[in-house]
Amino acid sequence: MTNWPQVPCLILQSNVEEQRIGDTVAPEYRLQVLYRYDFDGSSYESRLWSLRGSMPRNDRATVEELVATFATGSMTKCWVNPQQPSQSVLKLDTRAAGYTLWFPGLFFLGGVGMIVGAWKTPRSAKSA
Repeated sequence: MTNWPQVPCLILQSNVEEQRIGDTVAPEYRLQVLYRYDFDGSSYESRLWSLRGSMPRNDRATVEELVATFATGSMTKCWVNPQQPSQSVLKLDTRAAGYTLWFPGLFFLGGVGMIVGAWKTPRSAKSA
């Protein structure tokens, strides 16, 4: 996604969406946004804030800040998938998920290396 081209986009609609699962469960709030952008001579509309969608928040004020950032009628930048121009996002997803996989993997591989090293008999012991 970081290689996707950035283009100007117009926010057509931006508001807070409240979701309730049940009467006894606290509501969740999400950014609901609609924006228009042009890419390669064609006009597109999108509702995607990020590829993962708008993360639910328990705090309405946090989402209202996003609504203010992406206010209706304002101009901002969005990232467009050049392979599929109808897909665009206002926010790039983080790479944190990738780091949570490879960093612990280093410790795993180090442990496997120590186990393999412990199973091997030293060469000096073989020749004696």
